[in-house]
Order: sequence, then structure tokens, then C-alpha cells
Amino acid sequence: MTIGARFRSEFAVKVKDVLVGWPLDKWVAEDPAKGTLDRPAGELQLLWFTNPDPEGWFRLFATDPDGREWSTFCRVQHPDVWRPLERALASNLRTPLDAVGEIDLSRQRA
Repeated sequence: MTIGARFRSEFAVKVKDVLVGWPLDKWVAEDPAKGTLDRPAGELQLLWFTNPDPEGWFRLFATDPDGREWSTFCRVQHPDVWRPLERALASNLRTPLDAVGEIDLSRQRA
């Protein structure tokens, strides 16, 4: 049985469980003139994300309530987790990152 199949059938696994280093705390402003992040990262809203490279690294973009855009790099350790994670992220754009971290990947359709 693959890891992805176990996630869907045996137990709840949340987004924060499959991303290395969650909660993500190293954010860079897309416009450096906008300064540094002055609020908890969990308040940022998911904006978009890239596909992972062969080592599982991908870029996550978010926006703060003031409309400033931020990005960080994330890593998925197990490649077969990507599809449920991708579905979870894509269906929760504009959702605060604290809530995104709590999404149950076992509930994502195959």
C-alpha cells in the first residue's frame, strides 16, 4: 500500500503533517520595498503554489490583509502525498494558512 493510500483510508493526516517545517516562518516579500512580515504567518492567506521539484521543494505564495504578497519554500518528503496536497491547496486559495494547515488530506478525493 502506498503512503497516499494510507492517508486516504487509515487515518487523518493534515497539511501541516506533510510539509517539512510547518508552521512556515521564513517569508520573503515579493516586493522588497514592502518591508518585513509584521504579523503571524498563520494570518497570511494562501495565494498560489508551484509544482515540486524532484526533491519535493515547491514555492508557496500568500498575501496579507494589506495586499502585500509573500513567498516561501516548502518541502514534501513523500512524493505520493503531492496529489492530495495539491488538491487541498488548490481548493483553499484565499484561506488563512492556520486553517490550511488543519486540512485533512484523507478527505481529499483521489
